[in-house]
Amino acid sequence: IQTEGCSISGFAMHGFKAIAIHISTGNNNLIRNNYIGTDYSANGLGDVTGVGVSVIGSGNVIGGTLPSERNIIAGCTGSGVDLNGTTSVGNRVEGNYIGTDRLGTLNLGNVFGVSVSYGTANVIGGSVPGAGNLISGNSSGILILNGKVRVEGNLIGTDAAGTSPIGNQTGISISAFAAANSDNVIGGASAGARNVVSGNTGSGILVIGGMNRIKGNFIGTDLTGSTPLGNGGNGILHTPGFAGQTYNNVIGGLTLGEGNTIAYNALAGVSAFTSGSIVIRDSILGNSIHGNGGPGINFGGTPNDPQDADTGVNRLQNFPTIISATIIGSDLQIQYSIDSAPANANYDDGLGQAGLIAEFFKADSANQEGEVFLGRDRYTSADYSTGTLPGVKTVTLAGAGSLMSAASGVVASATDEDGNTSEFSVNVPVAASTPPGACGLTGLLSADGTTITYSFSGALAGPFGSLAAGTPFKGWFSYAVAQADLSPGQNRGDYKYNAISLTFSPPSGNQTVTDSGTGVINIYDQQTTPY
Repeated sequence: IQTEGCSISGFAMHGFKAIAIHISTGNNNLIRNNYIGTDYSANGLGDVTGVGVSVIGSGNVIGGTLPSERNIIAGCTGSGVDLNGTTSVGNRVEGNYIGTDRLGTLNLGNVFGVSVSYGTANVIGGSVPGAGNLISGNSSGILILNGKVRVEGNLIGTDAAGTSPIGNQTGISISAFAAANSDNVIGGASAGARNVVSGNTGSGILVIGGMNRIKGNFIGTDLTGSTPLGNGGNGILHTPGFAGQTYNNVIGGLTLGEGNTIAYNALAGVSAFTSGSIVIRDSILGNSIHGNGGPGINFGGTPNDPQDADTGVNRLQNFPTIISATIIGSDLQIQYSIDSAPANANYDDGLGQAGLIAEFFKADSANQEGEVFLGRDRYTSADYSTGTLPGVKTVTLAGAGSLMSAASGVVASATDEDGNTSEFSVNVPVAASTPPGACGLTGLLSADGTTITYSFSGALAGPFGSLAAGTPFKGWFSYAVAQADLSPGQNRGDYKYNAISLTFSPPSGNQTVTDSGTGVINIYDQQTTPY
């Protein structure tokens, strides 16, 4: 086809030896409702050698969103659909069955399901109903070479129902030559943009290149996102490319809906390795990674090193050390540190978002993987430098406690401002807080008359540990605060969130300093009433 506005529909093309349909210089053509590489029954293969549909032009549509517009493209010894060259721009491949029979249940694979070379702004699938393709049974489901492609809403490696495998060898392969970056988007934040990349015999997604965004997909599950339909390799595998490449891929994201579910794959959830001077910089953020045969994130299993001076994949960013994880009502309070010296990790993006991103997850039941995203925090260079290095920080994740149980554990990852994400941390079991109750205290006036020191007249068991009589104590304190001591808009109930020592110099509010005495005050945790 060397013209514009043509429509090719209703043909059965098999027995060809090169290309069934070749759009060389033509633009804005429609290729719909054809059987390419098979007969009208679309249950068997024709005598085919070559490519099903080859596109060099722009603005062409292969398929459509209605079942009546679907092409069945099967059995080609080359690509089922090939978008080739820098003039291949803005083409759409949508609603087709590529590599299966007309029912989407039998394997009639091509060598490559869809291949893209050097084109820009091409779309495979789409986020609207009916736009997604079934791409299964091929050696490689989708092969992208130096292209800039959006891949949305497809079933890649499953049957038409999205529940059983018709595996490609690799679901999606992305590669960039020389030092070029590919800049593809696989999936999206909306449910319609989600790809299901599952049931393939090798890895779900293979990446050799940079600037790719993989977000919102199910990788290793069925269409529901909950039933195992794992890939036979890694969920996502990033392998070395070419000298001079800086990858900067993002797997997941910071926006709701961008996290992938990467589960039940035979090897790791996400795996990467490098060689020479190649920099990876894979940001892995907000995903649900669980039930995989290997680590959730695998960069070689290197343990943390002091101050994070080592190098390797993602600069071998140290993972957070979780000191404690405590359920307080419906919230989860976590104490943690990250042993990454500012000289060895980028804490500042120059845009006011300073600090390493610490992400916390409910761990899966069997492995050190992050199954349920709980929340994130910024760990700044000031946090690192507070107290004994690395400084310990406490963060409260609102609502996360309601997602946990006594048998739950927490894992975490860290990502610096260059986009280097760590492996998951060690799984730390959660603990439940115990209300301390009303406590008898004895006050003792100092010799100079300026300080009154309180000590317990008995032992105290609570969320701050077990304290023997006479032990200095820090906790939530409300009783001694008068309304006059508070800032405008506060009330006495707000003050329970301030941790202070029960040593006052001088006392404030409605306290009275005496030379001795015994009293009772209320010790609060994050409840609105005393226990």
